[in-house]
Amino acid sequence: MIIVIILLFIAVITAGFVFYQSQEQQIKDAEIKDLTSIALLKSNQIAEWRQNRLYDGQVISSSPFFINGVDHYLTFNDADSRDNILERFRDMNVSPLYDNVLLVDQNGTVRLSLNPSVTSVHSQVIDQLNASLRNGDPVLTDLYWASGTQGPHMDLIAPLLARRGDRSVPVGAVVYSINPDDFLYPLIQSWPVPSESAETLLVEREDDHVLFLNELRQQNNTALNLTIPLMQTGIPAVMAVKGTTGVFEGRDYRGVNVISVLEPVPGSPWFMVAKIDTSEAFSSWRSRSVIIIALVAGAFASIIIVVGLFWQRRQKYYYRTLYAAETERRREEQRNRERSETLLHLAEMESASNKELADFVLDAGCRLTNSPLAFIGVMSADELSFDITAWSKAVMKDCSVTSNPIHFSIAKAGIWAEAV
Repeated sequence: MIIVIILLFIAVITAGFVFYQSQEQQIKDAEIKDLTSIALLKSNQIAEWRQNRLYDGQVISSSPFFINGVDHYLTFNDADSRDNILERFRDMNVSPLYDNVLLVDQNGTVRLSLNPSVTSVHSQVIDQLNASLRNGDPVLTDLYWASGTQGPHMDLIAPLLARRGDRSVPVGAVVYSINPDDFLYPLIQSWPVPSESAETLLVEREDDHVLFLNELRQQNNTALNLTIPLMQTGIPAVMAVKGTTGVFEGRDYRGVNVISVLEPVPGSPWFMVAKIDTSEAFSSWRSRSVIIIALVAGAFASIIIVVGLFWQRRQKYYYRTLYAAETERRREEQRNRERSETLLHLAEMESASNKELADFVLDAGCRLTNSPLAFIGVMSADELSFDITAWSKAVMKDCSVTSNPIHFSIAKAGIWAEAV
């Protein structure tokens, strides 16, 4: 019985633990699925956005008519060419994706700008310009802090190569100024459902540090300012730039435990980190865990109640049986005592008549056997008849005969025959 109870308790604990773990894993899997979808969606959207910008650059770099006009302007600096170029720049700047459009010569000197206040370009543009003019492909600069602006910027450089006989000669480039606040940052900082801690981060590797490229939800002034050493391998952003992809659990820039999904942004040096605080991810699990614990406790209580009832019933049966056995034992002792007393009294009746002896024996026999009917008689040698010498007082009352015969035929004796 004890073994069965122990096994029941073990079974309930095991089932509760397995169910608890499976429910916890389901919550975690659902959260990871959401983070993965968001990380992949945003990284692909950013990659597509970059491709579209490069396509814009390719369009202008592939326009011989425009390139010839620029070449003419840079050579002769005539007003008509300048006006034509600025008109083309205005058409380009209709898109909200660009803040300004500039024309630079092959040395990086600004020759034309829709925004007259911009008279120079960032050093990063100069570096990228040289590479772009060499290979003839449009390039996107990395994010950088531009002087006179309130936030990071980046540029699209479209190289302009003029034909000189059978070769292409670089004449300059069109630089599109991109404000990440127009599309890139809103995309990164958005989250599809209400959340207190979830966010996506855009990071890249800078020497032996990871550089955060956007403003963070829980910390201010982080874009292009916050860096974390690569030796801190428990931080998701660090592991992202070190090549880890998929699910990663660690501590974020605040030192808070998070669940994250890491994805590279195709065609760029950037990496996407989608994360949520572990406490928030499992917030809905708390209510479920309380229900599970209550169910397990209820199962324990049910087992205890059932076992208690069974044990109580078993004890009642045991004590009833014990009481019945004790009662029967006492009755048997009483009967034995009466038998002994009857035999002792019978031995003392030496002077009693046969009738007195018969009456005493009949009375004692009825009393000791709890039977109201008793008789004393002699069976004939052929066992066909029976001669009664004495009988109890209730015999004749319960018998079917009305007289008091002494001699009975066994075949017609009725209930007497059952006794012999």
